[in-house]
Amino acid sequence: VELMASIATIISFLMLLAGNLVGMGLIMSYLWGTDTTSGIWITAAIVWIYTAGGGLFSVAYTDVVQGLIGWSGCMVTAFWFIHNEDVPAPPPSAGFETYVYPDNIGDGGICDLYNGTACTNVEGACCYNSETGAAAPDNGAYPFGDQRIFSDQMSNYLALTPFPNAMFWNWATIFILGFGNLAALDFQARCLAAKTPRTATIGCLLAGCFTFLIGIPFAYLGAITRYAYASAFPLL
Repeated sequence: VELMASIATIISFLMLLAGNLVGMGLIMSYLWGTDTTSGIWITAAIVWIYTAGGGLFSVAYTDVVQGLIGWSGCMVTAFWFIHNEDVPAPPPSAGFETYVYPDNIGDGGICDLYNGTACTNVEGACCYNSETGAAAPDNGAYPFGDQRIFSDQMSNYLALTPFPNAMFWNWATIFILGFGNLAALDFQARCLAAKTPRTATIGCLLAGCFTFLIGIPFAYLGAITRYAYASAFPLL
């Protein structure tokens, strides 16, 4: 059992590390104009140097500094955007080649807003107009635009249509984030590094309370980034 758990942990953390490295590579490429591959290698080298140089202590100390700087910047940025943004949420997307709008010509809706044209592949429908439409992906959301709050996404599986089963995926995400990290290596390392079991327990309880203060601003920042920069980064 221990061997199987170790193998599963190694595989999951390799995937987590790969995702983090790719994310840092994209950030570096955007900020300093480097290519993504170079950004990934630079990030990996920095992490390896301070981890090999100081072990668990270096990770703990750098986590504190990076966490305070990152959290403070995230809080200020997120709430500044929320306060100064004229549009509370992304509008309907202009679409792309062969995209079928959810309404029709003459309805006064999204089709008319973006000068849609009669579809050639779907009878009686309105499609994206390649002659007047946006040349690159826009910052809108499909198909009707976003809202700031989806109040029923935890109880209605159609709340985030056209994305299916919103209720299932939201509850699954909460369960995974709430209980899945109990077996994570970083969580165990911090517990084992505590001076006493009581210190580890208090630290875990405090961290759980602060999760809301950290998670909510980062969630807002992710949504803001998608709205503000989706046209530059279509994968967002």
